[in-house]
Parts: sequence; C-alpha cells; structure tokens
Amino acid sequence: MRGAIQRQISLRDGGFRVIPVLLPGLPQDMSRIQLPTFLVASAWVDFRKDINDSEALRRLICGIRNIRPEPNESRAIASNSRLEVLIRIKCNPDKFQELTHAAERFLREVSGDSTLTVKFTRPGSVIIGVECSISAFEHLRTLITTGQLATLLGFKILDISIAEEQQVYAESPKVLNRKGYSLAQAGRLVEAIGAFLQATKLDPEYYDAYNNLGIAYALAENFSEAFESWSKAIGLDPANARAFYNRGTAYLQLGQYRQAILDLDAAIARHPVIPDARHNLQIAASKGGERKKLLDSVG
Repeated sequence: MRGAIQRQISLRDGGFRVIPVLLPGLPQDMSRIQLPTFLVASAWVDFRKDINDSEALRRLICGIRNIRPEPNESRAIASNSRLEVLIRIKCNPDKFQELTHAAERFLREVSGDSTLTVKFTRPGSVIIGVECSISAFEHLRTLITTGQLATLLGFKILDISIAEEQQVYAESPKVLNRKGYSLAQAGRLVEAIGAFLQATKLDPEYYDAYNNLGIAYALAENFSEAFESWSKAIGLDPANARAFYNRGTAYLQLGQYRQAILDLDAAIARHPVIPDARHNLQIAASKGGERKKLLDSVG
C-alpha cells in the first residue's frame, strides 16, 4: 500500500490512482497529524461510521472513475502534494520578533521549499502556518514527536493540526460551513477558521460562512479579522441582521460604544426581536452616554 501511494504521488499525472478506505473500528476522532505519512499524502474514503454508508460508497465510485462528485455534497478527491501544518506557540507580544527569527531558522531546518506565514495572534500565543511537501511533513512530524521542535524554536508548542483547507477532500461550501461550526463548538478554533475560510474561497458570496468566520475570529480574540469578515457579510446581504448584531456585540465587548450602538440599532431595525440585541443596545447606550439614542430605538 505504501509503495502504491508513493507511486501515485511521484507520477502526479492521474494515471495511477490509489484510494485507501477507512473501515468501521477505526477511532472517529483520529487527528491527521497522527496518521502515517502515506495516508496523509493520499485521499481516502471514510466508511468508519457505517460500512453501508451510501455517501461514502458514492465518493468511492467517483474516485475509481476519476470523476468529481456532484456539488450537492461534493467531496472531490484532491491532490495532496503539499500540506499546511498549523502550529500554536506560546508567545507574549514582546517576544514576537524573537519568535519570528526562530521560525525562520526552523523553516530552513524543515525544508528549503517550505513557506511560513503568521496566521493570527491572540493574547499569549501565535498561530503560524507551514506549507510544505509530503517529505518535509514527515521530517516536521519527527521534530514534533521528539520534542525537537520546541527546542529549535525556543518556545513552548501548545498544539498542532493540519489546516482544514488541506483536508483530503475538497468539500462543498455548505459542508465546510457546518464542519467549521462543529469545530468552533468544540473549541478547535484554528481548524474552524480554516474550514470557514475554505468555504468563502469556494463561494465568495456565502454570507453564512463570512458571518461564522467573524464569530470564530472573535472567539480567538482576533477582532480585526472578525470585523473584516462581518463587514464582508454585511456587504453581501445588508438586509440580514445577524452580522450587524455580532459586530455590534463585539464592539460592545471592546468598549467601542458608538460603533456598538450603530450596529445593534441596525440589527434591531432588520429583526426587531433578535435575542439580546435590545439588552446589549441598552448597555452600550448607558456606558456610551447615548441615552437619547437608546430611547429613540427602544421606544
């Protein structure tokens, strides 16, 4: 199996396909970072929930025929010649420059063709993304499992995952949006943000994905990206109250009361019974000294 998949990767012309199948009995919560490299490098079909799973069978047939599944729940088998590994590192703001230099040294250690980007920061930690080849990924994982990565960087590694947009199946925007919601509910914000981002790439006019992306960024305390995502959602559907409400509530949380009042007022105008909007507006108006605005909007 390993040899066959390596042949598939080396040829890269689609003329030789290998499709591993995950069967019932394998753990449902397997992390890709823990899988053998030959599986990370390949697309698979997942029968873990039920050997009679009709959707999994459909995807397997599509893979054998080398055709893309229909977009209603599309999971097209994708090329996995490169992966993006997300690494969350403990780092205070005053150490960010030091971490950047350490990350550059780390990148040279992993592979010359790898690229590194800083995804986002939150109090006490930084997320960096390393895009690398499959062979470089194997070396990276060795550094991770042996503890050498933390030593090389000089910073504590908090957690590591493979970016959601690099999953073996390029899923439909709706599937990715639902997956991102579930990941956010589970506190897996890095993966949730990856899922929502991929949904917006596949459908640049997907209001729900931008709105949810804003929520995930806000939960990760990356408010600049959150506001940008909500503003994009509002631009796509100005009549929808949810992004106005979410952005207004975030402004309230940050003490930006004037902006909070404007957005919460806009949310109420579009959906008069949206939960908590009037309560949050009341707080913003009280703290911001906007009593008249409060009375005009609530009355």
